[in-house]
Amino acid sequence: MLQIAHLEEFADATIEDQWLIDITKDISKLCHFNFTHYHKVVIWHGDNSPERSLLYLCCHIIDEHKLYHISINDYNLSTHMLRGVGACSLEMLDFLHNQEKKINPVDCVQYAQLWQTLVKSSKRPDSLLRIFESNEVKSVGEDYFDKQILTQCQEQGQGNFVLMMALVGRVLGLSEQLITDTFIIARVYYLIQNTSLEYQGDLDQPRQLQVRVRD
Repeated sequence: MLQIAHLEEFADATIEDQWLIDITKDISKLCHFNFTHYHKVVIWHGDNSPERSLLYLCCHIIDEHKLYHISINDYNLSTHMLRGVGACSLEMLDFLHNQEKKINPVDCVQYAQLWQTLVKSSKRPDSLLRIFESNEVKSVGEDYFDKQILTQCQEQGQGNFVLMMALVGRVLGLSEQLITDTFIIARVYYLIQNTSLEYQGDLDQPRQLQVRVRD
């Protein structure tokens, strides 16, 4: 996703490049780490696709006897839905850090199988994006959010131009999925490219760019 969404004109493009490199290194270290019987692995996750995918991966590569997890959605931590671990306050994390539970062996096998299913599906061009639905991670096409982007653009603008970043924030706020603004921005640019959206302003200045649904 980061490779697809990479835009040279973004001031923070180099930050995203480094993020991609760091993530790749971290996952490689995890996959090749020599876990011994002294190790205890605790996976923190919420009900979202990236953190659940990590849970599936760990169940695939690590002995089940070493695996524990902390699910933030098992507790009534907030009055609003917490989409990921990153949304937890320090007080929530302090409460959670001693709440780890052993992963059920049957669940561990199932999660490992789900990881293998995701790997296979990611080789299909219509299954490059992952969402969390019906309590599991599913693969969908890159255009999964396009309809929501167009709908929100139409509702916000009522035929007038709207700031692209306001549209992106609206889509993120209403979506039940844990997704980054980088990806939604990339899809807006794609919708401009395929003429579903028309724009006003400079494409090299995303914060000032305005868009509307093409008639």
